Amino acid sequence: MLELTDDEKVTAVLPISDEDYAKDLYIFMATADGTVKKTPIGDFKNQRRAGINAINLLEGDVLVGAAVTDGKHDVMLFSDNGKVVRFSEDEVRAMGRAATGVRGMRLDEGQKVISMLVCGDDEDVTVLTATEFGYGKRSPLAEYTRHGRGTKGIISIQTTERNGKVVSALLVKENDEIILLTSTGKLVRTRVNEIRVLGRNTQGVTLISMEEGTKLVGLERVTENDDGDNASDTAAVEAEVVSETNAEEAELEAKDEAILKEEQMTRIFNFAAGPSAMPLPVLEQAASEMTDWHGVGYSILEMSHRSKEFMGIYRETVEMLRELYGIPEEYEVMFVQGGGHLQFAMIPLNFAVGGIGNYAVDGVWSRKAFNEAQRSVKRPKLPAPNQSASPGGAGCHRRRCLPLLLFQ
Repeated sequence: MLELTDDEKVTAVLPISDEDYAKDLYIFMATADGTVKKTPIGDFKNQRRAGINAINLLEGDVLVGAAVTDGKHDVMLFSDNGKVVRFSEDEVRAMGRAATGVRGMRLDEGQKVISMLVCGDDEDVTVLTATEFGYGKRSPLAEYTRHGRGTKGIISIQTTERNGKVVSALLVKENDEIILLTSTGKLVRTRVNEIRVLGRNTQGVTLISMEEGTKLVGLERVTENDDGDNASDTAAVEAEVVSETNAEEAELEAKDEAILKEEQMTRIFNFAAGPSAMPLPVLEQAASEMTDWHGVGYSILEMSHRSKEFMGIYRETVEMLRELYGIPEEYEVMFVQGGGHLQFAMIPLNFAVGGIGNYAVDGVWSRKAFNEAQRSVKRPKLPAPNQSASPGGAGCHRRRCLPLLLFQ
């Protein structure tokens, strides 16, 4: 048996055979402060009675999870404030036992990582998240997209006043069962397929009925028994499994939507022509990708405009604009930096053929564009009443010199 000091406790038990030490495997670890570390499994071959150091923990930090990996999977870190970050294992280089590790998840003051999961591309798996007041839900694994190591992550479940903080997260399948443990020692065993599958940014449903002053402290997965004795095992547990009715679930979903709307209304919306307000999920994704875009190790702001990553973003954006605005293939899409007045000046300087530009003025901003063109174009003019105001009119050669038509 492992000899522990007074301030130590066992966090994880990993089954390892003698043959595993010769394989290209790793022990992947995560701490409450968001640090992660990957160490070759061969470094743990020579054991001592008192154990050997697996990670250098900083003062106040504790180990929250460990798993045997092959270096080819994704890692998910869940925080108690309802956020989750998913990144590829290969973003963490292998380190020795004495190393501290690297940043896996960025946390705000007072927050901590409560669960670490190692996942692949199994479509049969869902993510089960549970909160301290007995609520939880399952969400498809595909909704937890990669956002790069060291970010704050995205919402896994809403940590509202009703839900409380997140206490655990698991990867589960339809045939699994789970055990929930409360702070008063109450134990509940229930089937995973009785828990609803909901989106990430929701509150969830009741997993276990909680008495006042009681909190959920543990959640563990139970694999299906080979002898089929699940029924007798479940009957032996002195607990009541809460079964949600359709009416109750509909009421909870309505509350989810109301809370989400309330959170959105606390934001200030800018109704100007630009910049304009953006949906919260878009802002959250942009924030999570700010320091590490799709796991490349740097942000979009730091990319070379000649890099393959940037060119991929450029081509994808052009195609989306063509689809959104119905832009024909014979026309180019040009991205122009600067404000409106700078663009009003740049366009005639670059596209007016022989110093001539045609303008369709039907409002304040198109009038400003026309006035700005007079500074650089010899004969800016408005189309005649019976003249078509469409690209490709008289005096235009497609792609090289479009008539200038600016609409409000």
